[in-house]
Amino acid sequence: MTLLQQERVRLDLGWVQGDAASFALRFVGQAALATQTWTAQIRRGSHRDDTLYAAFDVTVVADVEDCVVTLALQPTASDEWSSDLWWDLESSDGSSAVRTWVGGQVKLTRDTTHG
Repeated sequence: MTLLQQERVRLDLGWVQGDAASFALRFVGQAALATQTWTAQIRRGSHRDDTLYAAFDVTVVADVEDCVVTLALQPTASDEWSSDLWWDLESSDGSSAVRTWVGGQVKLTRDTTHG
């Protein structure tokens, strides 16, 4: 028996707590993905629970061959967060099909000046 899996890529994100955060992901050779609906969220624990800490502002741009997805958070979004936070990025083609492309742990560094 052969097992074929489609798993998300693990990518941990880190920034200084209380700062604005922005990350761009390039899907090479996948310009058609720009037509999909994208969602990125941060939650407690590695599995979903009721605690939504933040939803990224997601911007999607298709260039000649690639799809670039940019995730952004406002500066105050992470002010009071705790540890054990995880994020992921999903897309949907408008049907019930949802794909989780990438996700990982959120690693915040304490702000020395304001922390």
